[in-house]
Amino acid sequence: MSKMQTPRGMKDIAPDESNQWRHLRGIVENAMDMMNYKFITTPIVENVEVFTRTVGEDSDILSKEMYIFEDRGKNTLALRPEGTASVCRAYIEHNMANLSQPVKLAYFGPMFRYDRPQAGRYRQLWQFGAESIGVNNPESDAELIYLQNYIFNNLEVKEKKLKINSLGGLETRSKFEKEFKEFVKDKFNDLSDESKRRYEINPLRIFDSKEDIDQEIIKNAPTILSFLNTEEESHFKQVTNLLETMKIKYEIDPRIVRGLDYYTDTVWEFEPKEESSQSTIGAGGRYNNLIQKLSGKDIPGVGFATGVERTIAASKINYNEEGLDIYLAPLSQEASEYFFNILNSFTKSSFSFTLGNYRNSLRSQLRTANNINAKHVLILGNNELEEQSITIKSLESEKEDISISLNSLFETLSDLKNNI
Repeated sequence: MSKMQTPRGMKDIAPDESNQWRHLRGIVENAMDMMNYKFITTPIVENVEVFTRTVGEDSDILSKEMYIFEDRGKNTLALRPEGTASVCRAYIEHNMANLSQPVKLAYFGPMFRYDRPQAGRYRQLWQFGAESIGVNNPESDAELIYLQNYIFNNLEVKEKKLKINSLGGLETRSKFEKEFKEFVKDKFNDLSDESKRRYEINPLRIFDSKEDIDQEIIKNAPTILSFLNTEEESHFKQVTNLLETMKIKYEIDPRIVRGLDYYTDTVWEFEPKEESSQSTIGAGGRYNNLIQKLSGKDIPGVGFATGVERTIAASKINYNEEGLDIYLAPLSQEASEYFFNILNSFTKSSFSFTLGNYRNSLRSQLRTANNINAKHVLILGNNELEEQSITIKSLESEKEDISISLNSLFETLSDLKNNI
């Protein structure tokens, strides 16, 4: 029989990891709520056109990484590789253009890319993100950078740097592409095989290359910033001015182009400070043409996406679990039934608790309570039931066991609350 395990590049989030995931999600949700970004959940499966129209026919995601399949109804579907296109599809489908603009949306969920598994990179990867759709102003760009940076700071992702660039509009990008292609032309034979392919299809993707030979060539290349028109230049300047107003440190890097075709104007990346690491923790940008590609309507937008696994790896927070408040240790069936009878009172309290198995000895139950880091054990047997009493045993201190009346149980627990 073959070994049962997750598919390559995918992983379970086991209980010993779930605490940090819940902590991260809580911080993300609180930040989104604070800045009025409403959560939306889209299907993990989309019609493939949602991505073929938006991310670019030659993008790595579409050409190499997407999970594409045909269902029994002969519909061509895809597991979503990223969240922005799906959110924009939902914006169109639910007529959100009729709402007050901008519409501010947030998401948290799994994405799928058939990538080469390695440290911090999975075929099922989790992302959270935010989108502000419906207005084209620098304030929205700066707000989203602030929000992403705020979340990183609250997760104690401190060893990071923000890189920012502007791609301008389609006309600017086209002019720069011709100039860049001419620059690379004489150096074509020195490019990596992948960059040679990109040169013919979409030369700006050469900037995405991590190959040393490509980096050596593009370090002297012309930059797109010198091609921006007055309006685009003003937009970008206002974004950087707002970052300075908010005291967010940044570095202008004209080589940032992002890996998807729908980006325009402001783009940014958060990277680790270590020069040896090239993994982006999170990134974002403006996409003024994306919704037009899906619906024909000219509706601007801007957003960011952040990798959960990479963020957890970069976070300095100590995720030690606090432990359980109370372990209920029944020593008989009658005692177990009594605990079940008052479970409602425990659930109304602010204590975390679990119920032991009366079939196990007290020694065994105390061992279990220790293993799950319970702070107090409530011991109840037939003798205690007859006497209408219960024993409280502390596992986090050397205090003596105390026996109290069942009638005063929750009053006593409330008194102990400051020590739990």
